[in-house]
Amino acid sequence: MKSKSLYRAIIVLLIVSTLTCNLVMITFLTRFFYGDLKVENPATLFRVVSSLGTSGQLSYPDYQAIDQRVDAIDLLGAVMPKRGESAFIGDEVYWLDVAWATGSFPSLIGSDGLQGGRFFNAQDDRTDAGKVALVNQTTWNKFRPNQPFDFGQQVYIKGTAFEIVGVVENSFPYLDSLAEIEVWLPARQNPDAWEYEIDDYQEYQLLARADPAQQVVANHQINVALEDLDERLGYTYTAELLNESEFRIRLNSGMHRLFVALLAVTALLFVLGIVNQLLMLVTRSVAIGADLKIMVALGAKSKHVLSRFARGFAVVLFVAILAVAACSIAILQLYNSTWGGNYGAIPLARLLEPVPLALMCGMTLLLIVLHVGFPLFMYLFRGESLVVRDRAAGSRFSMKHKLSLAGVTLQIGIVAVTVLGSGAFLQSLRKEGSVKAGPFNSQLVLVEIALASKNVEYGPQFRARIEAIKAGLFDLGGVDAAGMSDALPLHRGGWARALREGEPISKEPDWIAFNFVTPDYFETVGLNFVKGRNATLDEAVGWPHKNFVVNQAFVDKYYPSEEPIGRKIAPWEGDGGYSPIVGVVENELMSLDGDAPPCIYVPFYRERGILTLRLSDPSLRYTHLEAIEERIRSVDAEAIIVNIDTVDSIWRDALASSRLGFYILLFLSGIGLALSMSGAFGYQTYMMMLREREFAIRHSLGQSTREMYWTEVRRGMWMALGGLALGFIAFFAGLRAFGAYFFNLNIPVASSGFIALLLIGAFLSVLLLASSAATRPKLALLMRE
Repeated sequence: MKSKSLYRAIIVLLIVSTLTCNLVMITFLTRFFYGDLKVENPATLFRVVSSLGTSGQLSYPDYQAIDQRVDAIDLLGAVMPKRGESAFIGDEVYWLDVAWATGSFPSLIGSDGLQGGRFFNAQDDRTDAGKVALVNQTTWNKFRPNQPFDFGQQVYIKGTAFEIVGVVENSFPYLDSLAEIEVWLPARQNPDAWEYEIDDYQEYQLLARADPAQQVVANHQINVALEDLDERLGYTYTAELLNESEFRIRLNSGMHRLFVALLAVTALLFVLGIVNQLLMLVTRSVAIGADLKIMVALGAKSKHVLSRFARGFAVVLFVAILAVAACSIAILQLYNSTWGGNYGAIPLARLLEPVPLALMCGMTLLLIVLHVGFPLFMYLFRGESLVVRDRAAGSRFSMKHKLSLAGVTLQIGIVAVTVLGSGAFLQSLRKEGSVKAGPFNSQLVLVEIALASKNVEYGPQFRARIEAIKAGLFDLGGVDAAGMSDALPLHRGGWARALREGEPISKEPDWIAFNFVTPDYFETVGLNFVKGRNATLDEAVGWPHKNFVVNQAFVDKYYPSEEPIGRKIAPWEGDGGYSPIVGVVENELMSLDGDAPPCIYVPFYRERGILTLRLSDPSLRYTHLEAIEERIRSVDAEAIIVNIDTVDSIWRDALASSRLGFYILLFLSGIGLALSMSGAFGYQTYMMMLREREFAIRHSLGQSTREMYWTEVRRGMWMALGGLALGFIAFFAGLRAFGAYFFNLNIPVASSGFIALLLIGAFLSVLLLASSAATRPKLALLMRE
């Protein structure tokens, strides 16, 4: 601590660690949680949202009602994204994300993003208009690789040819809820437009342009236009102005919570770095101020003294900034080479974007104020007392010692919070990773498949093609059962409102999971029928649906003391009429949390879904995939195999963001632990230096060095235990208040106790090393006196 070069080296390391971690983390957050804001005049764009907090989900008649009756809105647009649709480009078939939008939608977003051709408009959005489409740049390259746009190309979707009239950039329309749409088509040109125009098919998102000053009027008019919703569905809609965060941040639950968690840890790490630097400043500011006073006393001018001090710190800061840049680039390159392929690379240019640079400059300015302000304060206000003998050394009873003690205790508490958070995160991942999809978990292969065709097909054609594919797979061998569904195991197919015959419509929305399945799905995944029967093949085609199968959770909730078989229900608020329940199956887990909500299974053959195969031997799932894919292509050449994998892929994909968040949190916790251990070591060694004379006197009076050593270790451990106790209390209080919000985090007592022992051991090892000066009392000090 007495060495100026050592002091500067430590300060450089603290600044580098503090700024680098924060710069890299902010860069990471802006890369994965923010998009490029390119919407024209975002301050006038509104999203129509429900009182449930959903971003739209209105029907086409609702859009028409607002469009006709609300004059406080300048422009209204509706869009219905469909994630995954088979499309023919020439003779090749592709699996693309498409969106059906009203003709006003491109004008609503703005012209930015058009790479060639034109947008479709209101004249195109008519049933009697020519079929037109927009494609993004990637899709266009499938037609004409690296060629500019020209007219005359066609894409076939739902058995209908659409002429491509324009190309947009891949990020259009710059909204996360509509990210990476590959084909844009007019809503009224949808071959299945009749299906989407029914009163309760709520798939549309609505956006509006309006003067923010007209928001109150617009909300009132929207409520009037949709006044039947409250009575019919139990909730109302309003137009809310979209702020920049709602454009940028991805508000799906998992990513949003991860964003908040990582941002909180980043802030804690910055606080930890600041506390460490404050400890250094508290212990050195008196000495620096005294040096400056001595230089003035020897005849140097004040401005020259201050100039010399400023130059010295400028050199330290310059070296630190260079090191921050080098470390940040190294960390990003390491990330890109290690995880970039799985999670997405981070361009180095992200380090120079406005948000990271602004925060970097703000943090640097704060550090400059701290490092310059502390010594100058001592120089300007402590006066001549700084040059009195031994004043610069301080005292273990002084105010700066108390500040140092408080700082070390605080940073130990912060580190305890972050390490416990890492443990809770790991416990959550282990819990989710242990959930099983069913009794045949290790035998299942999942084939995401779409039955493409240039002709319009319906249920009977889909059934014939699916049954032919299954027959071909059975002939291949190794496949014991096969069934198709809308959702992957441990996932929901969707949500619906379901009416029960004879029951009044509930005022509060009651959403129920549903899943379209073929009749053989239950046998494939091992779901046994509790009562009733399965649907037949003939009952699984046509509209309206002839019957339904429900799970035990549905019966427990709605018919706990009644016979469910024969009771009539109507999903989607009665569209298609009521049909009877013919069977009840065991509960199927529908999330990594082990959740099994009430679910309606709709027996129905569809053109796309998950073909689940149960293999005769678990080992075949690693060797049989290529043969399965080849057999499907040989039976149905127009079938699109979007993906084929094992159930293990569910955990790999579903836990990807959480696992990456855990790695980052663990990395930050490790850095924080190292910083806090350094702070504890520096504080303890500083206290040992202050008390060299005391140790010499105590030893000369007969106290053994061993006794002095362990006394100082115990004193340091009380400080460490106090910080750990503070951290544990803060963590569990926060867990109680916000644990459900952050991934339902929890940590067993045994795990928290194990973490406590590890932390105690880490700080004990540091204190043992830092207290070694007590074993070597400097008797020469007394001899000189």
